[in-house]
Amino acid sequence: MLEGRVRGGDRVVDLSTPGIKLITWASCKGLEFDSAFLPELQTVAGDPGGDDVRMKLYVACTRARRSLTLMYTGEGEPTLIKYVPLHLLHDLRP
Repeated sequence: MLEGRVRGGDRVVDLSTPGIKLITWASCKGLEFDSAFLPELQTVAGDPGGDDVRMKLYVACTRARRSLTLMYTGEGEPTLIKYVPLHLLHDLRP
């Protein structure tokens, strides 16, 4: 059975069962999923051009085996999006 410990806690996330798993950016390192959704990118704290934020984004984006969905709300794109190589993605923006 594949299990993952939630960082900073004792709860166990059973990754062998089907369904949606909600995990933090910090606890996703080393895991893989068929699909990954990164919501609320406009709320990511820190310097979007800084190494720390870019590394976290890289780790989160590379968890997806088949599909990756980047999501944000509000007016315009968050600054973080300009650091994503959009030419590699299928763009579904309106």
